[in-house]
Amino acid sequence: MEQWRYEQRPRKKRTFLIIAAVVLGGGGIWSMHFTGMNALKIRLQNKQTLEIDFEGWLTILSFIFAVGGVLVGLLIASRDPFFLELEREKRAQLLAANLRKMNMTQLMKKESAERNIRFTAMFSRLWRICFGGIWTALGVLGMHYTGMLAQRTNLQMTVMAPFVVLSCIVAFVTANAAFWIIFRLLPLWPSNDSLRFVSALIMGVAVCGTHYSGMAAATYRYSSVNTADTTRLVVKGSSASTVASHGSLLICFWISGFYVIRPLRTVASKYYVLHPGGTTHSDGATVGPVPSQSSREPSEGMRSNTDQTGPRFQNAQNRTGDGSLSPSAAAVAAYRAKRKTPGNNMQQIMPN
Repeated sequence: MEQWRYEQRPRKKRTFLIIAAVVLGGGGIWSMHFTGMNALKIRLQNKQTLEIDFEGWLTILSFIFAVGGVLVGLLIASRDPFFLELEREKRAQLLAANLRKMNMTQLMKKESAERNIRFTAMFSRLWRICFGGIWTALGVLGMHYTGMLAQRTNLQMTVMAPFVVLSCIVAFVTANAAFWIIFRLLPLWPSNDSLRFVSALIMGVAVCGTHYSGMAAATYRYSSVNTADTTRLVVKGSSASTVASHGSLLICFWISGFYVIRPLRTVASKYYVLHPGGTTHSDGATVGPVPSQSSREPSEGMRSNTDQTGPRFQNAQNRTGDGSLSPSAAAVAAYRAKRKTPGNNMQQIMPN
């Protein structure tokens, strides 16, 4: 979302938003839910373990609920004015507009003014973030209970209303808390890595808390009829959890590597195009990759052909016909010799 925030091109912004929804909703939330669903083991009185399969179309629908809910939630919450505004001066104008209702005597006190300004920056105009968190929570809840309905085995499931209400409360509270940190606190304190860790932790608590409180609401009773026999598209639970967990990890690593390593490679390639000879110091010395011992001192013939960016080539261009330095080059050489210090010596820059 930070790349989405600083991106100005509309097509790139849409791409970043969709990728964030797929990674968070599909790779993070849905894969955890589906792996947790396959962790359910039901044993009968004769110690027989029932194999739980899943109806394919409802499983796909649960994935759509997760990604769609996160996508709509991110789209709404990203419209928060404090998150959208990149310039500090305009943020100050937003704060000033919200501080007009305050008493002037409170603003005159330094401690009270700082506290009120901080409170206003953190809690004013939160309705977009709240709506985004609500949509995300609805997506997570829809994903979870659709996934529970997709179970196919010799069991009949009933749910208890108090635990369902508890799972809804956990989803709404934690999703809004995570969105509040991401879309309000992080733009105000972008260098605070603790906020990133806490937001990820709260989002994990939101998903896990909703999942396991919802599973606690379910009661299973044995039935002689296996519902998997009457289902056309069945996903085997024994292999589906492995595919979901490993596949989501691979996708997340691939996307993160693509959007983190690729910009670094682009910057590095542009740097080497602009600086093909390495970094040039103030005394004219060009420091690049350290050569080997055998190639550190080239022959005189090679110097004239290859070394055309360093001080030797510049000195050769600044000499007159009889081999002496021109007046301007002599003045520059005298100035450099006067200000030259041991720290600027090329022999000390290059290792032995």
